[in-house]
Amino acid sequence: MIERLRAHYGFGRTPFGRDLAPGMLHPHRGHAEAVARITWLISERAIGVVTGEVGAGKTIAARAAV
Repeated sequence: MIERLRAHYGFGRTPFGRDLAPGMLHPHRGHAEAVARITWLISERAIGVVTGEVGAGKTIAARAAV
């Protein structure tokens, strides 16, 4: 299915895959706050929990913080 869509639209790779750099995404306040909180947790060597709906940006916020 994905290969047919890629061929139909002429994409060389699947758009919006996991290989996007955090800087390629639209910045918004919630993302910036999540990155700041995760960065703080890392600097303090603390434990935290990141929760949210599927597709909310949890993984990309963690990648941006690291």
